[in-house]
Amino acid sequence: RGAGFLTETFCHLTGWGGRAPTWPVTMAQPGRMFTNAKPLERFLLYESRTKYYLVGHSTCRTEWYVLQISRQEHGQVHCDSTCYTENQMKSLLASLTAAMDPHGGIKLVMRAYGCVGVIRLIRNAYLVLVTHRKKAGNIAGHRVYGCRDVAYVPILSKEFLNHGDLSSAAGRHAGGHGLGLNTYYKSINADEKRYLRLFMGVDLCKDFYWSYTYPLWNTLQQNLTLEREGVGNSSTVGSVSGFSSMFVWNSHLAGHYFGDGLPSLERERWMVPLVHGYFGQVKLSSFGKQLKVTLLARRSRHFAGTRFLKRGVNELGQVANEVETEQIVEARLDRDPADPAAALRLSSVVQLRGSIPLYWHQETSTSLNPRPEIRIRRYDPSYSATRRHFDRLHERYAKPVIVLNLIKSFEKRPREMILRSEFAQAVDYLNRFYYRDKGLARGEARGGAG
Repeated sequence: RGAGFLTETFCHLTGWGGRAPTWPVTMAQPGRMFTNAKPLERFLLYESRTKYYLVGHSTCRTEWYVLQISRQEHGQVHCDSTCYTENQMKSLLASLTAAMDPHGGIKLVMRAYGCVGVIRLIRNAYLVLVTHRKKAGNIAGHRVYGCRDVAYVPILSKEFLNHGDLSSAAGRHAGGHGLGLNTYYKSINADEKRYLRLFMGVDLCKDFYWSYTYPLWNTLQQNLTLEREGVGNSSTVGSVSGFSSMFVWNSHLAGHYFGDGLPSLERERWMVPLVHGYFGQVKLSSFGKQLKVTLLARRSRHFAGTRFLKRGVNELGQVANEVETEQIVEARLDRDPADPAAALRLSSVVQLRGSIPLYWHQETSTSLNPRPEIRIRRYDPSYSATRRHFDRLHERYAKPVIVLNLIKSFEKRPREMILRSEFAQAVDYLNRFYYRDKGLARGEARGGAG
């Protein structure tokens, strides 16, 4: 059990002894693995004068739920945990229409395939819905999707904000990142408009993925171990809830605004955990055997940023731009043709990369310099942040961690050499005082990194 770890020009490795294991697989379908909450795959958003009614149902349309969001006050959310049939939900909506008829009734605003969460700005909050999706592939029969279109729906009504007519702002999404919010834009102040445009600049239609039934934030090994051993008895460190994982980017949007109005179990039902990274899949044939190769990259939401501006490690031991990449190979055997699940074999290899776990940065003030100078930002005599980083690796991937130093050992003008010597001292210090029992194994490689 283990994974590779690539950190800038360092390599931390723990492995399976040269061969990745294969597992016979029978995965749970169609409900989401490890939870009692079946996923909701279709959504209908209704509005009245005072509330939004978000209606969700399962893919087979046998289970229907409703979530009420106030349009008069922030954070007023009521989650009805009652499971309705399709006919019961139709009756409920008809009753709401009749009750609200003197005030204009309720009307359908839009249909959606996923709820990302709510972002609150200066005056208003915005419900983020996936209105169109695209199938990216599947893992052992579990479908993986990406966003194709997203809608941002203002929550508070005009009676509360006293700014124009917001009902039209919650209209249908009009292509790409256009929101159909022209009327709304005219009614909000400049700061609100600026922050909304900044948030819309995050293109959710690019490199964000989710699955209703497969926890993309875990590795294949973690998912299989959790499913077989049970959540309470498993020794794996995989996360049952995606919103507690470092690889799910909408955990704040899915929980902060709703508070106690949306319990954790219901949040798993209503929200789709978005993983940021890459998903690619190809089908191959080897000696007549059909193989499917999946490459899945998960980017950590902690200490993320652009190149040169985010380097090193923070006080919590989280390194900049940490990405876990997993390669999954699926193959079907000839035997057991009557049971397709029994004939499925999966193999997985995991690699992790991140910035060098030291306090360092690069000088970017001189834009004409193509290779910014490397500086040690802060000296940590006990290497506490570096130790927390390796503790996290031990917790997630077990021991040992092999540190292969690939940083340049000689330069005419010292740049990477500064980090090489400092990191070597850090590893020696941690081995001496903290990891005496097979904690870190160190290797040296002369010359420069490729």
